[in-house]
Amino acid sequence: MKRKTIVNNIIAFIALYCISLVAIAGETDFGKKSGPLAYPWNMWTETTYDFHGKRREGLKFDGYVEQGVDWRRFGSWTLNTFVGARFTLSDRRDQYWNNKYGPWFGVKIRRNVSLSDGSWGVMSIGIRSEHYRYRGNGSLESDNRGVVYIQWSAGGNLKKGR
Repeated sequence: MKRKTIVNNIIAFIALYCISLVAIAGETDFGKKSGPLAYPWNMWTETTYDFHGKRREGLKFDGYVEQGVDWRRFGSWTLNTFVGARFTLSDRRDQYWNNKYGPWFGVKIRRNVSLSDGSWGVMSIGIRSEHYRYRGNGSLESDNRGVVYIQWSAGGNLKKGR
């Protein structure tokens, strides 16, 4: 890993840590408990076999896992810092974009959304740092990205009642 990359990751981590300290400082009061509100985690995985005639994508395992810390609530929004890992593994070694893995970390505000009877949703707005390693041109390569994002997910059961 390049020295500049290491320095940028350390600066980002320190910034996230300072944001976390500011968030919990507002909650500290004599006689009240301070600290994290919750430790939410989530994960997503998918195994697929794609084929498009001559453009066979092949077998692919894709997913991420994330562990967060909820620090403070602002109305219906929650401040969260997190670390995680993202991976994509494929039987096609020539497709470096389908063969990458690495850590990420960031900060977001998250809101649970009630959609209808039996349905749920989550909306997040955040920023994260990503570091990926992959095989490109026969050697191990790495890539760093900063990502600003809006993310939402929803689920439920369309059959109402019992």
